[in-house]
Amino acid sequence: MGSGFKDWAAGDVLTAADVDGYLMRQTAMTFADASARDTALSGVLDEGMVAYLEDTDRFTFYTGSAWVDIAQIPAGPTAAYPWSAGDVITAADLNAYAGLVYITGGTVSGSTTLSVDNCFTSQFVNYRIVFGGMSTSVVSRAFRLRLRASGTDDTSSNFDYAFRGIRASGVAADTNLVGASFTEIGVFLDTATNVQLGSCSMDVYGPAVADRTFATINAIGHETNMFTRSGGFTHFANTAYDGFTIYLNSTGNIQFNWRVYGYNDG
Repeated sequence: MGSGFKDWAAGDVLTAADVDGYLMRQTAMTFADASARDTALSGVLDEGMVAYLEDTDRFTFYTGSAWVDIAQIPAGPTAAYPWSAGDVITAADLNAYAGLVYITGGTVSGSTTLSVDNCFTSQFVNYRIVFGGMSTSVVSRAFRLRLRASGTDDTSSNFDYAFRGIRASGVAADTNLVGASFTEIGVFLDTATNVQLGSCSMDVYGPAVADRTFATINAIGHETNMFTRSGGFTHFANTAYDGFTIYLNSTGNIQFNWRVYGYNDG
C-alpha cells in the first residue's frame, strides 16, 4: 500500500519497499489505455493510485474497488458545465467556462458625474454594466451615458437611442432620439431622495473595437409611479472606446452602485 510521506535524511537507506511505497504507488503513472493500466497494476492496486490514459487523455484514480475518472473536461466552452461532486476546478477551467468576469465597480454619491476609464479592453468583446440603487438630489432628472476614450468623453452627435416603456398606471413611458450627443439609459426619476428609485442593466457590444457600438438596456424605476423600459442605443462612430461617463440631463448629484463585467469567450 502507499506509505504516505517521508522526510528523508542524509544517510537513509532507500529500500525496494520504500521505492514501491513512497514512489511507485504514489505517482501519476502513464499508460496507453485502461487495459495496459489494469494489467500492470492488477497485483499491486492501492486506494488513491492515479493513472493517466493516453488514448482518452484522462486522469483516473483507484477508489479501493474501481478506477474512476478524476474529471472529464470537454474541448471548448460551448459545452455544458461538466462538473460533478469531488471534481477539482482549476484556474484554466474557470477561464474556459466562466460566463461573466467581474472587471470593476464601486459606489458614487454626492457627485454630478461618474467617469470610468480602462474598463473596456481587448480581453473581452462584449460587456455587461449594472447600475443599482439609483437616486438624484434634484427632481425630474434622466440619467445619460457617453462613451469615452483616453479619459475624454465623445460628445459628437452619433447616438441613436429608443426605449419602449410603461408605467404601472398603464401610461406609456417611451423615449427616443436620433443624432444625439448622448444616450439615455432608461431611468428617469421624479423624486429627490436618498431612497433607491431606479436600476438598470445593459449589454454593450464591441465598445473596444474600432467599429459601431451597440447596446441593449433594461431599466426599472419610479416616475410618478413604477415604470419599466426596454431599449438600447447605437453609436455610429467607428471608434474604440475604453470607458463611459454617467451624468444627468441637468444639474444635480447622483447616487448609485455600479459594476462592469466582461463576457468570457473561453
